[in-house]
Amino acid sequence: MAREINSYSRLVDQMGLSEELPDNFIRAVQYFTFLDLVCDGAEIEGFATPSANGKAIPTSLLGPSPSNNIETLTPDEREYLQLAQQDIFLNGRAIRNLDNDETIINTSLALRVGADNQQIMTGIDTLRRSETLTPAIVKNNRNMEANKITGTVQAGQNVNDTPTHIIVTLSWASLRQLHPFDGSSQGLIITEGEFAPLARSLPDPVVSPDAGAVHIFIRVSNKDGVEIARFEQGLAAISVGTYARDYQIQIPAAYRNSDQAIADNFPLEVAVLRKDLEFRSNNSLGRNPFADLKQGRETVRKNVYEEGSRRFT
Repeated sequence: MAREINSYSRLVDQMGLSEELPDNFIRAVQYFTFLDLVCDGAEIEGFATPSANGKAIPTSLLGPSPSNNIETLTPDEREYLQLAQQDIFLNGRAIRNLDNDETIINTSLALRVGADNQQIMTGIDTLRRSETLTPAIVKNNRNMEANKITGTVQAGQNVNDTPTHIIVTLSWASLRQLHPFDGSSQGLIITEGEFAPLARSLPDPVVSPDAGAVHIFIRVSNKDGVEIARFEQGLAAISVGTYARDYQIQIPAAYRNSDQAIADNFPLEVAVLRKDLEFRSNNSLGRNPFADLKQGRETVRKNVYEEGSRRFT
């Protein structure tokens, strides 16, 4: 099963990853966390390459230290860690070569030294707590509020273990539409029938709830029903098999940064809604998916997009 474990906006904002792909392509990012334990004098000698270059471990890195966020490192810390990356090999390749070029991107390095117990090394989303949305299909049916799916996020025991982000995982049995003539898998943007002119007229049809993309709307409210965060995104990719994606929403700090703020706002409600209107033969629930299409010299009445029949489920 294909699964995207981070929202694309998070990859851009927090990790600096950026790429331009066609609307029908799915991005996928995999993460691995490696833990290497080195002892017996590591804090004296350090990594081989920095040591050979006469660079001692900066005392500020004798930690426990955070991962090497480039924005917070001093020049000495940055130089030491970049030299140390020449001594770390993944699948036979050094993270950084002798010319100081990064050959394996988006890695981080944290040092732990000493004989006492150390704080746990952070990984990728290492601290999670599961909450469950009502297990059901999110529908619009001309009334997205009546068909929303909801779940509850509880507070922790104190400020430190109260959630800072909410991750909602959505899945589809497939993401595609079948071409009305040859049955091939197509992206979700409308290309045939009476709704196609509108889709073609939009500069970015993926962001519109009317052009065929599934339009996801996630809303977070406090215990009094006041909205505190939201997330909207269109999805128009192709996945013949099951596909799942994680959507991350940050809980604003003002609602969780003190015991009083937590008491005033938690538990939170998470609502998942669908803003795009389905294609259904029943017009009271959606848009009629039938269209008169030209096939050679004939005009053929085709069921173009009906959901669950020719579109994703």
